[in-house]
Amino acid sequence: MSLAFANIRLGLLAKTVQASRAFERSIPALYLGGSRLYTNATSPTPKEIVVEKVANLEPEDHPWLSQMPAAPKSLLPHERVLTLVVANAGAGKLKDVARDWKYVPKSCHPAGMEAILQLNCLVGFPKTINAFAAVQKVGVERTPEWQEEHSNEGNYFAVRGDAACEGGSPGGAFAERGCTGDEACSMIYGEKYQKLRARMAYLHPLLDRFMVEHAYGRVIGRAGCLPLRMRELCVVSVLSGQDVPMQLASHVQGALNVGATQEEVLAVLENSKLIWGEQTYKQAIEVAKTVFNQAPK
Repeated sequence: MSLAFANIRLGLLAKTVQASRAFERSIPALYLGGSRLYTNATSPTPKEIVVEKVANLEPEDHPWLSQMPAAPKSLLPHERVLTLVVANAGAGKLKDVARDWKYVPKSCHPAGMEAILQLNCLVGFPKTINAFAAVQKVGVERTPEWQEEHSNEGNYFAVRGDAACEGGSPGGAFAERGCTGDEACSMIYGEKYQKLRARMAYLHPLLDRFMVEHAYGRVIGRAGCLPLRMRELCVVSVLSGQDVPMQLASHVQGALNVGATQEEVLAVLENSKLIWGEQTYKQAIEVAKTVFNQAPK
């Protein structure tokens, strides 16, 4: 009886090992400099290593940009492509995310990763995770400096690196992180900032805290290579298809508050038409024009 039981246990153990190895093989690879690096604990044999180079495509050659009206010169081609990346990610169109990423220059990969990272505040973690997985399959240029910076908790919570967020200090106590979120949020919302905070606190006290400490302190107000202007244009691109006119209006105004022009906002909305559809585009344009008309003359 005990021998039979032992055989059963050995059989189960063998199946567990097989399942574990199958799971390891299914784990998506990480990329470094366009080459695949495995996350598996055991090193792959040379035959298992597959090198996939990032396609060297120019942003202005993106097929969708040729279908769209010309954007203002201040909105560079790679910036337009980044707004397409995040909008497609928000729509869950992962094949389009992968295609768009091929037109993001390697030098702009850190900015692209930042744009995707902030999606967790807009469309949730599942779509953010899926978008990261999609671009990793194409290839992500990760410099040692980038990797070190993003593994450092002090830099993670810092607010510095662009004109709208000067004065932030790296690291510090948890209260300081909330303060940096306070700064970024006030830059975006301007004179409506205090009203926003009061409304969030009324809806739920922790909602206000999450908004300032996480959304603006840890994500949107973070240090790095994506200035607030581009962060807000990416937010506009995503929100334009979410049927949230109140939040879209707030971030259209927020984009203007941190340096974007009306022409840039309209170009971003025009770009996202092919993602969200004509009717949604028309609604977003109406929201933007209402904001523009309310702006001080």
